Amino acid sequence: MIYILRGFKRWFRLISLSLIALVPLIVAIDCKMNSAQEIPPRISGLNYTNILTASRVMISNFHTYQNDWHGRVQAPKNAKVLDPEVRSWGPEIPDAIRGLHPIYLMIYEDRMLIYLEVFPKRLVLFAFAAQVQKQSGSIRLINGLWFFDGNRLNQNSEDKMIVDR
Repeated sequence: MIYILRGFKRWFRLISLSLIALVPLIVAIDCKMNSAQEIPPRISGLNYTNILTASRVMISNFHTYQNDWHGRVQAPKNAKVLDPEVRSWGPEIPDAIRGLHPIYLMIYEDRMLIYLEVFPKRLVLFAFAAQVQKQSGSIRLINGLWFFDGNRLNQNSEDKMIVDR
Protein backbone atom coordinates (compact mmCIF):
# COMPACT_ATOMS: atom_id res chain seq x y z
CA MET A 1 0.00 0.00 0.00
CA ILE A 2 2.86 2.38 0.81
CA TYR A 3 4.39 1.79 -2.64
CA ILE A 4 1.10 2.71 -4.30
CA LEU A 5 0.87 5.96 -2.30
CA ARG A 6 4.48 6.87 -3.13
CA GLY A 7 3.82 6.21 -6.81
CA PHE A 8 0.66 8.29 -6.68
CA LYS A 9 2.48 11.14 -4.97
CA ARG A 10 5.19 11.12 -7.63
CA TRP A 11 2.66 11.19 -10.46
CA PHE A 12 0.65 13.89 -8.70
CA ARG A 13 3.81 16.02 -8.25
CA LEU A 14 4.84 15.47 -11.85
CA ILE A 15 1.43 16.46 -13.21
CA SER A 16 1.17 19.47 -10.87
CA LEU A 17 4.61 20.76 -11.84
CA SER A 18 3.83 20.28 -15.51
CA LEU A 19 0.63 22.27 -15.22
CA ILE A 20 2.36 25.02 -13.28
CA ALA A 21 5.05 25.19 -15.96
CA LEU A 22 2.36 25.62 -18.63
CA VAL A 23 0.66 28.59 -16.94
CA PRO A 24 3.09 31.25 -18.27
CA LEU A 25 2.74 29.81 -21.78
CA ILE A 26 -1.06 29.88 -21.59
CA VAL A 27 -1.03 33.45 -20.24
CA ALA A 28 1.34 34.55 -23.02
CA ILE A 29 -0.86 33.00 -25.71
CA ASP A 30 -3.99 34.57 -24.21
CA CYS A 31 -2.35 38.02 -24.07
CA LYS A 32 -1.21 37.70 -27.67
CA MET A 33 -4.71 36.72 -28.80
CA ASN A 34 -6.28 39.64 -26.91
CA SER A 35 -3.81 42.14 -28.31
CA ALA A 36 -4.28 41.02 -31.90
CA GLN A 37 -6.24 43.65 -33.73
CA GLU A 38 -8.66 41.72 -35.83
CA ILE A 39 -11.48 43.37 -37.70
CA PRO A 40 -14.50 41.07 -38.17
CA PRO A 41 -15.53 40.37 -41.77
CA ARG A 42 -18.75 42.34 -41.27
CA ILE A 43 -16.61 45.46 -40.66
CA SER A 44 -13.62 44.84 -42.92
CA GLY A 45 -15.65 44.78 -46.14
CA LEU A 46 -17.34 48.15 -45.60
CA ASN A 47 -16.77 51.37 -47.52
CA TYR A 48 -15.37 53.43 -44.62
CA THR A 49 -15.37 56.73 -46.50
CA ASN A 50 -19.08 56.49 -47.32
CA ILE A 51 -19.95 55.57 -43.74
CA LEU A 52 -17.89 58.43 -42.32
CA THR A 53 -19.38 60.94 -44.76
CA ALA A 54 -22.94 59.82 -43.96
CA SER A 55 -22.17 59.87 -40.23
CA ARG A 56 -20.81 63.39 -40.41
CA VAL A 57 -23.97 64.54 -42.20
CA MET A 58 -26.02 63.04 -39.38
CA ILE A 59 -23.77 64.60 -36.73
CA SER A 60 -24.18 68.02 -38.37
CA ASN A 61 -27.99 67.50 -38.28
CA PHE A 62 -27.91 66.50 -34.59
CA HIS A 63 -30.55 69.05 -33.54
CA THR A 64 -33.09 67.85 -36.11
CA TYR A 65 -33.45 64.34 -34.65
CA GLN A 66 -35.84 63.22 -31.93
CA ASN A 67 -34.53 61.04 -29.13
CA ASP A 68 -36.28 57.66 -29.30
CA TRP A 69 -35.05 56.82 -25.81
CA HIS A 70 -36.25 60.01 -24.13
CA GLY A 71 -37.06 59.28 -20.50
CA ARG A 72 -35.36 55.88 -20.39
CA VAL A 73 -32.94 55.19 -17.57
CA GLN A 74 -30.26 53.88 -19.95
CA ALA A 75 -30.50 56.95 -22.20
CA PRO A 76 -27.12 58.69 -22.18
CA LYS A 77 -26.92 62.36 -21.33
CA ASN A 78 -26.49 64.78 -24.26
CA ALA A 79 -27.17 62.09 -26.86
CA LYS A 80 -30.04 61.29 -29.16
CA VAL A 81 -30.71 57.63 -29.77
CA LEU A 82 -32.38 56.58 -33.00
CA ASP A 83 -33.91 53.15 -32.50
CA PRO A 84 -35.64 51.44 -35.45
CA GLU A 85 -37.70 49.36 -33.03
CA VAL A 86 -39.21 52.52 -31.54
CA ARG A 87 -39.75 54.48 -34.76
CA SER A 88 -39.13 53.40 -38.34
CA TRP A 89 -36.36 55.28 -40.06
CA GLY A 90 -37.21 57.64 -42.86
CA PRO A 91 -35.06 59.32 -45.50
CA GLU A 92 -33.19 61.29 -42.79
CA ILE A 93 -31.02 58.19 -42.26
CA PRO A 94 -28.52 57.95 -45.15
CA ASP A 95 -28.41 54.72 -47.16
CA ALA A 96 -24.78 54.10 -46.13
CA ILE A 97 -25.91 53.92 -42.48
CA ARG A 98 -29.21 52.15 -43.14
CA GLY A 99 -27.36 49.47 -45.16
CA LEU A 100 -25.38 48.49 -42.06
CA HIS A 101 -28.64 47.35 -40.39
CA PRO A 102 -27.66 48.84 -37.04
CA ILE A 103 -29.46 47.93 -33.85
CA TYR A 104 -29.55 51.64 -32.98
CA LEU A 105 -27.62 54.87 -33.46
CA MET A 106 -26.39 57.16 -30.71
CA ILE A 107 -25.70 60.69 -31.94
CA TYR A 108 -23.85 63.44 -30.09
CA GLU A 109 -22.92 66.92 -31.29
CA ASP A 110 -19.38 65.75 -32.11
CA ARG A 111 -19.62 61.98 -32.70
CA MET A 112 -21.93 59.12 -33.54
CA LEU A 113 -21.93 55.53 -32.32
CA ILE A 114 -23.34 52.93 -34.70
CA TYR A 115 -24.29 49.78 -32.77
CA LEU A 116 -24.12 46.78 -35.09
CA GLU A 117 -24.25 44.06 -32.43
CA VAL A 118 -24.44 44.01 -28.66
CA PHE A 119 -24.59 40.29 -27.92
CA PRO A 120 -22.58 38.09 -27.62
CA LYS A 121 -19.91 40.67 -28.47
CA ARG A 122 -20.24 44.38 -29.04
CA LEU A 123 -19.56 45.69 -32.51
CA VAL A 124 -19.72 49.48 -32.59
CA LEU A 125 -18.45 52.02 -35.09
CA PHE A 126 -17.38 55.40 -33.70
CA ALA A 127 -17.67 58.23 -36.23
CA PHE A 128 -16.26 61.62 -35.26
CA ALA A 129 -17.01 65.10 -36.57
CA ALA A 130 -14.23 66.60 -38.69
CA GLN A 131 -13.13 69.06 -35.99
CA VAL A 132 -12.66 66.42 -33.27
CA GLN A 133 -8.97 65.90 -32.52
CA LYS A 134 -9.23 63.37 -29.68
CA GLN A 135 -10.67 60.18 -31.16
CA SER A 136 -10.97 56.75 -29.65
CA GLY A 137 -11.93 53.18 -30.33
CA SER A 138 -10.26 49.78 -30.50
CA ILE A 139 -9.02 49.99 -34.08
CA ARG A 140 -8.74 53.04 -36.33
CA LEU A 141 -10.32 52.25 -39.69
CA ILE A 142 -9.70 55.68 -41.25
CA ASN A 143 -9.19 59.11 -39.72
CA GLY A 144 -12.52 59.87 -38.04
CA LEU A 145 -13.92 56.32 -38.08
CA TRP A 146 -13.03 53.73 -35.45
CA PHE A 147 -14.14 50.22 -34.68
CA PHE A 148 -14.88 49.16 -31.08
CA ASP A 149 -14.98 45.43 -30.30
CA GLY A 150 -16.21 45.61 -26.73
CA ASN A 151 -12.79 44.96 -25.16
CA ARG A 152 -10.13 47.51 -25.86
CA LEU A 153 -10.65 51.23 -26.00
CA ASN A 154 -7.69 53.46 -26.63
CA GLN A 155 -7.47 56.79 -24.81
CA ASN A 156 -10.88 58.25 -23.96
CA SER A 157 -12.55 56.54 -20.99
CA GLU A 158 -15.68 58.68 -21.43
CA ASP A 159 -16.51 56.72 -24.59
CA LYS A 160 -16.05 53.44 -22.70
CA MET A 161 -18.75 54.54 -20.27
CA ILE A 162 -21.05 55.51 -23.14
CA VAL A 163 -20.62 52.23 -25.02
CA ASP A 164 -21.29 50.11 -21.93
CA ARG A 165 -24.86 51.38 -21.60
